[in-house]
Amino acid sequence: MDPTPVIGWQPIAKFQDRVWLHVLLFVLTILSTMFAGAIAYAGFVDDFRGGTALPMPFASLFLRGLWYSGTILAILGCHELGHYFACRYYDVDASLPFFIPVPFLLTGTMGAFIRIRERIPSKRMLFDIGIAGPIAGFVVAVPALFAGLAMSHVVRVPADASGMLELGETTAEAARREVAEECGLQIRVGEVAGILDRVVRDVEGRIRYHWVLVDYVAFVESGELCAASDADEAQWVEVDEVVRLDTTDGLLDMIRRAQALAERERA
Repeated sequence: MDPTPVIGWQPIAKFQDRVWLHVLLFVLTILSTMFAGAIAYAGFVDDFRGGTALPMPFASLFLRGLWYSGTILAILGCHELGHYFACRYYDVDASLPFFIPVPFLLTGTMGAFIRIRERIPSKRMLFDIGIAGPIAGFVVAVPALFAGLAMSHVVRVPADASGMLELGETTAEAARREVAEECGLQIRVGEVAGILDRVVRDVEGRIRYHWVLVDYVAFVESGELCAASDADEAQWVEVDEVVRLDTTDGLLDMIRRAQALAERERA
């Protein structure tokens, strides 16, 4: 009788998945990202002015969420499938992608992942499997970026949005420029008289602009007072006469403060 033991074995089956679970998570992630996309699309239609009313029926808005959902899931899916097919190529056991739906997040998802069920035999394989995902996602993300830019539109600054800083400009430089453009005067800018907040709302109560007004003491050096640029009228007014004019809250106090600072600087 042969005493040598006979050992029977069979290879473990690889790439075995509960497909129904992956499909269910994928469908739920489609719905959650469509919801997030619908919210973003509503803001896009409203030019991101913060409106609360729906710009269209919810069903139509929800379908518009496919623009975002299809894009983000294509990028995520290709990224994870890049890892997955690299694992298949090297016969490293791995799962299909798991998508994570999260409807209450701004993105509608926390991403996706695959599960690698065995040790990767070599550093070369590890590198190839690791880099395959970003490359596959990048191939989809770049065309999606250019398509999104092509479909976007630039919102012009309204004509009534004057007094804004230009890029790289200090507030003192902006004050000097604005006075020259709107009043025709060249001024020397002194110290800050005060800072005011002004919130401008539309007829529905939505915030259109939030201005931070920096008021300076200024001294006229040259020029002749005239209405220019987007100013309708310009004239010299005594401080005491300002009381009779229709002005915004806090303006009169700011003028008196500036007058006191100007007198102190002249002294």
